[in-house]
Amino acid sequence: MSVRHQVQKAFGLLAIAFSSAATAQISNADYQAWAKATGFKPGMYEYKMTMEMSGIPGVGTMKMPPSSFKKCVTQKDVDEGRQMMNDSQNGFKCTMTSFSGQGGSGQYAQSCTGPDMKMTVVGSFVQKGDTQIHNSKTTMQSKGMNTNGNNLMEIKRLGDCK
Repeated sequence: MSVRHQVQKAFGLLAIAFSSAATAQISNADYQAWAKATGFKPGMYEYKMTMEMSGIPGVGTMKMPPSSFKKCVTQKDVDEGRQMMNDSQNGFKCTMTSFSGQGGSGQYAQSCTGPDMKMTVVGSFVQKGDTQIHNSKTTMQSKGMNTNGNNLMEIKRLGDCK
């Protein structure tokens, strides 16, 4: 597999993990604290991500192009802790290892595994009205590549789903 293909695969999996941060397999108490701290409610959301990765063989540090997607978050998504997932997990599974938060801010850590890949994520978020800002640092290990990433995600509620 070429370095370019490895980077693209890693970027895709990192986007999935980052977009599922603080929602996957959270204990009931942690999920309730997460839901209260973030105040997610049903509606249309836009998720914008920027990432910078280092440790890529033959490349060094690479700033990935910004990416975004929109999602209609239903009450069921909120009830099941899926408000940040982009519905394309592709065999990627994340487990929350810690969460603390209150009053519109918090910190979290998670461990993720995917096809031929392991990743840890340590992040924080701040809620400002209908917008959340998440910052995280990742460490990713895969065949022939160990990378570190700095990530930023903005989640904004656009209104009701149409």
